[in-house]
Amino acid sequence: MSRKLCRVDASTEVKQEILDCSGQVFQEVGAFLESLQSDPLPEGRQERGRGAFGIKLHCGIFVAWEIVGDLLHLTLEGPDETILVRILGVGWGD
Repeated sequence: MSRKLCRVDASTEVKQEILDCSGQVFQEVGAFLESLQSDPLPEGRQERGRGAFGIKLHCGIFVAWEIVGDLLHLTLEGPDETILVRILGVGWGD
């Protein structure tokens, strides 16, 4: 049985922000974004509004995202392809 994963997406502008990160930062951001597929509500997150969250990674960069879909379903059933994690931005502030 395969593990269910959320979909993760970002606008072209946000993708470019990620690509502009230096090597180690790029690696950490990439690993974090991949982890959001299976855990879109990681420990240490800050709620930024209804369904929107942010977190400061160890490298110092801040990642903001929103969850599009049924949050109740997510908390009760776990991640699946009906849940979209939309990356709102990455940057050095919070």
